[in-house]
Amino acid sequence: MLHDRITVLDDVTQAMFWATKRADPTRPMVDAFEYSHRVRNTDVYDSHAYEQDPEAFRA
Repeated sequence: MLHDRITVLDDVTQAMFWATKRADPTRPMVDAFEYSHRVRNTDVYDSHAYEQDPEAFRA
């Protein structure tokens, strides 16, 4: 989930995302792997669930 408060890290992450996207617009981009999503409208949004109970995971 995106944070409501913009930080310097957000600015740097967004700048890196857009610089990379501009260098090669053909490759899908993700802003972060699993941890802290800070760029809106990325090509890929990943989410990890480590639930071990099959019934809880199914729900």
